[in-house]
Amino acid sequence: NETGMVAAAIYDIAISAASNGVRYLAVAGEDTGGAANVWYCQVGSSAPVWKGTNNLPGFGSADVMKAVAFSPSFPSDKIMVATGESDHVSINFEIFSFSAEKWNTGAGFGGYPVAMVSSEGIVDLASASISLAPDYSGSDIAKRVAFVGLTVDGDKAAKATSGIYRLENTAKKELKTRTNIHSVAFDGTNLVAGAYDSDSVYWSSDPRHALPDVSVVSSLKSPGGESKVVVGWAGEKAMAGTSGDESAFAISNDKGRNFNDISLIDTTLSR
Repeated sequence: NETGMVAAAIYDIAISAASNGVRYLAVAGEDTGGAANVWYCQVGSSAPVWKGTNNLPGFGSADVMKAVAFSPSFPSDKIMVATGESDHVSINFEIFSFSAEKWNTGAGFGGYPVAMVSSEGIVDLASASISLAPDYSGSDIAKRVAFVGLTVDGDKAAKATSGIYRLENTAKKELKTRTNIHSVAFDGTNLVAGAYDSDSVYWSSDPRHALPDVSVVSSLKSPGGESKVVVGWAGEKAMAGTSGDESAFAISNDKGRNFNDISLIDTTLSR
């Protein structure tokens, strides 16, 4: 691009709500020097320029950034969050202020970055996903509610940390571990999560509860496919897309408990 910045790998992309007619586009990944980074540009500006953020005060992840999301309240709070891995010992949830152009404690967010996982056996953060509460606000501690899905590669202890996490500001809650998660989506009440290495979908109707229940969709009612399930919400309907043989776009009319493949079905028909 015009700034000469080059990414070695990009793993996630996010776009903000419009603020004064301008939207921010952010990508999370790894730069050519082997360091974690999040880049952003202003989509609606007259001369958009990409900027890296790993050289800004407070940045906490060294090796790779795997997920990035903008606050739903971005026009007022100017906040972005990201998840990355650092030095093969921690997986962090970080918060960035566009107003301050600083990360975490550097921007005045005490307790950030939050170490969701700490394990000396981490080899790689294979996958990460972030879903913020619809009323998330970086300027209100009580409204900093996020859900994160992780797939962690490494020794037995590190792999066991894969799963679904809830963050209420800096307070961490493990909703489900020992499960490789590729994506999460929270609609304000219900949570769905897609598996990394199968076609499984997990759902919870009480993910904000002190003792939340997480169930797995029956294998006969899960989306077709083999792995890397991407989930989302369209109003009251949960959606899922998969990869591999028999993959499909699927919809659930009951908050993620049952799915029906409806389109983009990868299959073979024979007479």
